[in-house]
Amino acid sequence: MTSMKDRRACKECGREFVASPKWDYDLCEDCSILLYEKIEKLWLTESLGYSEVLERFLPSLPRRLFEIALKKYAPIGQYDLGEAYTDGEIQKELKAAAAAEKERLIKKAPFRTAKCKKCGAPYSVDGIWQYNICKDCAVREVLDWRAYWARQVPGIGTAPTGFDIPPIEVARYYLD
Repeated sequence: MTSMKDRRACKECGREFVASPKWDYDLCEDCSILLYEKIEKLWLTESLGYSEVLERFLPSLPRRLFEIALKKYAPIGQYDLGEAYTDGEIQKELKAAAAAEKERLIKKAPFRTAKCKKCGAPYSVDGIWQYNICKDCAVREVLDWRAYWARQVPGIGTAPTGFDIPPIEVARYYLD
């Protein structure tokens, strides 16, 4: 049986939900998924500067960034603040943490220029992009992969069918 302590109202949609004992936020599961997707998009596009199409090629969202985004939904006082975080404060902290994480990733591997195995164009390799193809060819590979599956399984990738396109295997593009 759930206690009243486990029942909460979501600060985003207003629905009541039963929280897990480990969940310290006033945010339901559906809204937390949407928040995660929003922060992930921010990480991929604004922080790393890539297209969302390349998400399988890029480092996943650092847990720290999602935790920062959740601060807005934490009970007042959990972060030793007199009042809840504002969106502006969260955005500022997110951008600073994302910049630090991006810098850490870039330094993970030495920067160099390589030649794309698909088109032959020169491109930059660093701690974020460590593949033997350039970003443009990677986008084409992803789009070709999606088109292939759309031809193989009509209706794939649409919610009613229940089938989703299998993720592209990026390991075959790693630098040797």
